[in-house]
Amino acid sequence: MIRLAIYLLTKRWGLIIVGAILALSGLIYGISSHTVTYQTLKQQTIVHYLSGNGDNNGYMQLKGSADLYIVNETDFTPAFNSNAFNNSNGLIDFVYRPDQTTDIDVNSTNSSTHLKGPAHTVEQITVYDSNGQNPHTFSSSEELQNPNGFYQNNWSGGIVLFLLGAALLALVFFWPAIRARRKGQAAPSAIAGQANQYAQPYTNPAQYPGYGQFPQQTPQYSPQQQYPQYTPPAEQYPPNSSYPAPQQPQYPQQPQYPAYPPPAGQYERTQLANPHDYPPQNR
Repeated sequence: MIRLAIYLLTKRWGLIIVGAILALSGLIYGISSHTVTYQTLKQQTIVHYLSGNGDNNGYMQLKGSADLYIVNETDFTPAFNSNAFNNSNGLIDFVYRPDQTTDIDVNSTNSSTHLKGPAHTVEQITVYDSNGQNPHTFSSSEELQNPNGFYQNNWSGGIVLFLLGAALLALVFFWPAIRARRKGQAAPSAIAGQANQYAQPYTNPAQYPGYGQFPQQTPQYSPQQQYPQYTPPAEQYPPNSSYPAPQQPQYPQQPQYPAYPPPAGQYERTQLANPHDYPPQNR
């Protein structure tokens, strides 16, 4: 059983199963809340009553019935034990809880009596004397607090089981995404370059004295000024003819200079050049 539990808790699908079982068990346990109503039996004859096994409980069986009952002797007021039946004729009245049972398996130390099976819890027992008179009643603490029954609220424990199961399921389904996000955030820091130890730290201009003491002025823009539209005068004046129009200045003509003689070897096209570039000689 322990190995199975360890195996389930080490597997993802096993955690899903455990979480679902816890959540479902919590819901079922909470839904099982109910109203406890006591059942009363009168003038019943005891066939077997076993006690003294060291567990402070008495185990009872009635005549003509296979039903079993358990009596928590230390929880009764006044104190109750098997000696209460010494002067009794065996007739009793008792109250028990029909909604829950406890499995018992006890043997008698001085006979072959063996009581085994589910047993209802006795909440109150009344013993009569040998003449069937003088009833003596013993009541449990639960019956004294709630003589007419009570509401059994199981939601407190059911909610705890449900939350444990829901938390386990949420962890199983969302843990991979959380791990992936953590790895994605840690990756840039792992490959980031080392800081340059020779780099000068940036100095905020506001650290210099006198800087930033004046509040920053936000330019204020006034709305565009409206000017009146220009209207030309109604009367047009003619141009003044008393003043002559300006004349372009007259410059004297440049003198004509004779052309320079052409350089040697350059002649007009009608004259043949001497191939030796010498003047002709008379022969």
